[in-house]
Amino acid sequence: MQTLLVLLLVTTTVSAIKSPDEQIAEEYLSHYGYLHRESNNGVRLLRRGEKDQAFRDSLKMFQSVAGLKVTGKVDKATKEKMLEKRCGLPDYAGAGVANVITKWNKTMPTYSILNYVDGLTPQQVQNVFQQAFDKWSAVIPLNFSYVAYDYDAYMRFAYIDGKDKTYAFSTVGYNPGKYKNGILFDSGDSWCDKDPEKIKNDSTDLLSIATHEIGHLLGLDHVFDPKAIMAPYYRPPLDWSGKYKEPQLGPNDIQRIRAIYGSPIFINR
Repeated sequence: MQTLLVLLLVTTTVSAIKSPDEQIAEEYLSHYGYLHRESNNGVRLLRRGEKDQAFRDSLKMFQSVAGLKVTGKVDKATKEKMLEKRCGLPDYAGAGVANVITKWNKTMPTYSILNYVDGLTPQQVQNVFQQAFDKWSAVIPLNFSYVAYDYDAYMRFAYIDGKDKTYAFSTVGYNPGKYKNGILFDSGDSWCDKDPEKIKNDSTDLLSIATHEIGHLLGLDHVFDPKAIMAPYYRPPLDWSGKYKEPQLGPNDIQRIRAIYGSPIFINR
């Protein structure tokens, strides 16, 4: 009986030890809102078996929404998906970051660019950001304009730990600074301006990312629609022949943003 008890304890302990791949996957699932970890502030701590089941369930959820085969295992396809470049904002609330965003209450908000990044001129960066804002202004009654000071929103390049392939992070709603509406772009990444050759060499297209992050700035969360600009994963904007394909808002993006702001007002003259 004593031997059996020892064997049971050893088996239970071994089954709870996660492999390196599982540990990385657990961090990923926790950060992006699929796995909600226990805490001591009034929430019951999960037992070991419950933790394992919660991990498997969250992994299956991730595989399902990502369009992968649902195996509940950290297989090759799952690891590859988790290594893809993506937005840093969680896909689901409750991941330690509040992604509840309020509606802008002015029709002509302003933005500023706090710094720039190597590889692109300041003029290129300004042009790209304005183009990204204009894509949204074309479908809602808001018009963003650039100012140097007294801005409503900011764009900033800063180093972001890129181990999970995060390219940009919308800080709307939880930036503790004076100006709470802003977007961070990873200065450690290589950025380009509609350059197909650089994109093929793993540079990230700034217009694609800026358009996506401005969607968060306006109040949208992620959607798992491959045609939507608000899909969480970066898709290199190249067509079948390798030419640059400018990112556009999808029907889902337009429908959801108009549900918040309405359609633009056109005045016939």
